[in-house]
Amino acid sequence: MSNEIVKYSNQFNAQALRKFTALDLDLLMAIAARVRDKEIDEVTFTFEELRQLAHVKKNLTDKELAARIVEVNDRLLACRFKFQDDSRTVQFTLFSGFETDWKTAKLLVAVNPRFSFLLNDLT
Repeated sequence: MSNEIVKYSNQFNAQALRKFTALDLDLLMAIAARVRDKEIDEVTFTFEELRQLAHVKKNLTDKELAARIVEVNDRLLACRFKFQDDSRTVQFTLFSGFETDWKTAKLLVAVNPRFSFLLNDLT
């Protein structure tokens, strides 16, 4: 992702991404770079676009890449994303929609509206 600027809220840094591989993180940051400042609009990626953005060096087939994309979202869903202060704990998922279609080689992503600030309106 050397040509893309990935910006996100510092609060995202507090989220543990322990089980993510280097490829998982590259895919996640590629997605984050493109959904940034799109508010809650759905964003469509072609698999080829994701390959370029994430610098996928392996010759993965579309079906193999789709499986990796699904694994990334599985790991995101398994994360215990939360914010906590003196009075409350808020738990959430980052994306409200994450649809991987290996037949059309596309990924459709929508950011959770309650937590879009993590990827939007950043200065």
